[in-house]
Amino acid sequence: MKHVSSIVAKTTDPYPSVPSTARIEKERAMRDLQGQINEWITRNRQNLIRCPYQPGNLLITKWSCRRRRLKAQKEDLANVMSGDVMDYVHRQGLSICLTCDALKKAAA
Repeated sequence: MKHVSSIVAKTTDPYPSVPSTARIEKERAMRDLQGQINEWITRNRQNLIRCPYQPGNLLITKWSCRRRRLKAQKEDLANVMSGDVMDYVHRQGLSICLTCDALKKAAA
């Protein structure tokens, strides 16, 4: 019977079923994608604001912020608890946008 530590040592590869060349290509693609995202953020920095009310201090475009506020004004948010859990999360997030002034602060 083999010792347990020798078995564990052989299975520490986080991607044991993926060949190493495929894993390298996957990692390279992820780096390229992250580079494209960073480049886009750099080019569009003037159109982005940090939303102080959404979870994670969300980085959002001014256009998207404006659209969320308009959607909040159009939806019936009187009873946020109606519907299922996902509907609750959606309505709760929009209810924050209804009275938000982050876009005005960003314009100043």
